Amino acid sequence: MNGLLILNAGSSTLKAALFSVEGHKLSPIFRAKLQFNTKKASAIVNGRSFFFKSDNKKEQIKQFLLKLKEEVCHLDISLIGIGQRVVHGGLKFTKTIKISNAVIREVEALKKIAPLHNTPFLEEYEISKRVFKKIDQFACFDTSFHQTIPKSLKTYPIPLAWRKKGIERFGFHGISHKWCFEKAMELLKLNPKSIKAITCHIGSGVSFTAIKDGKSIFNTMGFTPLEGAMMGTRCGSIDPGILLYLLQSKSVSLKELDEGLNKNSGLLALYGHNDMEKLLQDMKKDHPRAAFAFDCFTLSALKEIGALASLLNGIDLICFTGGIGENVPLLREKIGMNLAYLDLQIDKKLNQQSQNRSIHKKNSPCKATVIYADEESAMAHEIILFFNYV
Repeated sequence: MNGLLILNAGSSTLKAALFSVEGHKLSPIFRAKLQFNTKKASAIVNGRSFFFKSDNKKEQIKQFLLKLKEEVCHLDISLIGIGQRVVHGGLKFTKTIKISNAVIREVEALKKIAPLHNTPFLEEYEISKRVFKKIDQFACFDTSFHQTIPKSLKTYPIPLAWRKKGIERFGFHGISHKWCFEKAMELLKLNPKSIKAITCHIGSGVSFTAIKDGKSIFNTMGFTPLEGAMMGTRCGSIDPGILLYLLQSKSVSLKELDEGLNKNSGLLALYGHNDMEKLLQDMKKDHPRAAFAFDCFTLSALKEIGALASLLNGIDLICFTGGIGENVPLLREKIGMNLAYLDLQIDKKLNQQSQNRSIHKKNSPCKATVIYADEESAMAHEIILFFNYV
């Protein structure tokens, strides 16, 4: 049996999924996940738990990949390829591509722009190509879906000399936004070319995409994944003058500024933890910082959604996905209450239920869905399309 292995490297986890391939048909076989830890990493492979004693991240990745290889061999699967998620494809990579040394050099050059994600991919890829020798690997880019953003919305109003350095809006979470929109179309049996939609990827990273005629016309992340709404550890959009002030007053170094904006802001800065589940529990205990942080998080999301609704001149659909978007009904309810002007009516009972369903009232002109984020399946489909294209 032919199989396709998907690897999705992040800053704190490495996810994997194995699919059988029969022509154009993909069927999931098993999923796996490695949770990095400075002392002892834990992993689940095909439903079984493993612990790796090494505190070396590269060794943890190697042991995890060897377990995957062992499982693939045990199931007598012949791998036809391995898919890799790459966050930033820059100006050069606009679609799925076979990974070569030249591709890796280009991605290396982009890791300063997406340090939390491109770097983990590069670390993991170097190990995976040794573990899975002679197996072709393919890169799926988070920026690809946003290639259709109009130039007038991609361009920053900054000096031409800066723009010539390739500084423009790229947009991120494209794999997730595309999957979310397509699954919502299937669920609601709608024609994508007649729908104006906003997809909301809300997890540790947060971004929103305006979609018209099935194409992305704007994503709230920009040149880097730092722009847009408030996130788990990232600040989102703030006054650039703040950065100038901090640097000119020598209050922070460049390294401290980078870490502050990417790793020590957002929910972590306002609440003290980057854990929405813990925050919600503390809200029930009247924890003042928890309630304040949740309000800031919700209002930040609403500002972005409102701007996109304006770009689209109204919306027919809003889709929620991502760890928080899927699992926090209170957030969806609060957002829905403030979108009544868009003719959105959230059904409170449906809103409490599981993913991959509609949550709007029967007669609501604007529809709402919750879609399970499945980047691995989305990537597998993209690679099958690539095989058929070439």
